[in-house]
Amino acid sequence: KYVNERCETFYDEHGKPVNPGAYNHATVLLYRLTEPLLQPARRLLPPISGLDLSPLVVFIILQLTIILIVKPLAHFGGSLASMLT
Repeated sequence: KYVNERCETFYDEHGKPVNPGAYNHATVLLYRLTEPLLQPARRLLPPISGLDLSPLVVFIILQLTIILIVKPLAHFGGSLASMLT
């Protein structure tokens, strides 16, 4: 069974709270998708007064990656494609 050690509250598609101790496929999927990104951020930034700021850190890093890497590469690819045609 999946046990959420951090006692976070997850909500289903109807906005109803999902019991974190109960096995729920959506909760397990959400945990497995986000934990590989959040765990290193939690090591860098421990909870401050019990508040986990790791999702904010991950969001900022992902946004910077999009702005500094993805968009310039997309622009370069578009200009390269227009030169070749």
